[in-house]
Amino acid sequence: MQTSHRRSFAAYLVVGGITAAIYYALIGVLWGLLGAHYLVAVSVAYVSAVAFHFLANRRVTFEAFHESAGRQLPRYVAFAVFNYLVTLLVVVLAVRFAGLHVYVGTTLAILATLVTGYVGMRRWVFARPRG
Repeated sequence: MQTSHRRSFAAYLVVGGITAAIYYALIGVLWGLLGAHYLVAVSVAYVSAVAFHFLANRRVTFEAFHESAGRQLPRYVAFAVFNYLVTLLVVVLAVRFAGLHVYVGTTLAILATLVTGYVGMRRWVFARPRG
């Protein structure tokens, strides 16, 4: 892995860690304290964390100022919807069918989307023009 890719992947992991903290905190408040259904809590937490994730990855991880955020955002949203569906699938399988705790299900979902998320963002969402 090239040095620039190592740096951006390390930044991606840090941003991801902060995003996960936001995600889990919101699930804890919505599901744990307020009693929302776990899928509602996961959905609200996901959308909130994804907003932070877009801004932080655009600015810090990929330094993607070669193109306007308005042009990157639709690609990011499409990619986030894909990862959201993967997240829901993994959480439902973990909670409903495997009987695991919602936090275990969400952790498994994060692991499932970690590498695909980085590659998709580097190569498509925040890709630099060639040439």
